[in-house]
Amino acid sequence: MVNGTVNPYLNVNRELVRLRLLNGSNSQNFYLRLSDGSSFQQIASDGGFLSSPLTTRALFLAPGERAEIIVDFSRIDRDRLFLMNGSLAILDFMVSGQTSNSAEIPQSLRDVQAIPIGTNPKTRLFELQSMGVNGTINGKFFDMDRIDEEVNINETEIWIIRNIGGMMQPGGHPFHVHGTQFQVLSRNGQEPPPAEKGFKDTVYVDVGEEVAIKVQFTHKGIYMYHCHILEHEEGGMMGQFRVE
Repeated sequence: MVNGTVNPYLNVNRELVRLRLLNGSNSQNFYLRLSDGSSFQQIASDGGFLSSPLTTRALFLAPGERAEIIVDFSRIDRDRLFLMNGSLAILDFMVSGQTSNSAEIPQSLRDVQAIPIGTNPKTRLFELQSMGVNGTINGKFFDMDRIDEEVNINETEIWIIRNIGGMMQPGGHPFHVHGTQFQVLSRNGQEPPPAEKGFKDTVYVDVGEEVAIKVQFTHKGIYMYHCHILEHEEGGMMGQFRVE
């Protein structure tokens, strides 16, 4: 379904069209592409604009992740195009009207300022382990009466999210943090891909992977971090932290 509709379609003109995409599924990853194999521009991720448009032919979205893309329908010489998830068509574009080339995509979208970090930042490790539909973080199931982490307000920290697998259908985990927008520092010790260089609040960590993020909290309160797969979240893969 798209926007709650089975077999959805969207009427579009032959021009640049901006699409805001959210993976709202409970557990399914989406591997999005256009049916004709053509490229499109990704301009934003979870927390807003990237620094510049990213030309791509495919887009991966785990549950909870968002992206904004621009598709140029002025180049389409047919009346239908499909947004695909792998080999499955999930949205039917009905293309009509005269070709319009009046709009342009800016080559500079936003000055993405790096989250400032000190010389000896606090580092925390979060190990994700799944057991069927259940899961733990650092070996603990969620307890609403327990605060798992105490965080100082306005201090930048490095959080390392590590997927150590598990038993009975281990898989990837979209790790989501409330109350902030973070920046991906590294993925498996390497520089993150361009699509992960904007601000985010959800990052996918596959089995055996390790992702480091820079995170800062500017408001006091009690917040959550959790796997964004609904069954895992409800099965215990969630924790609480307090910002003071």
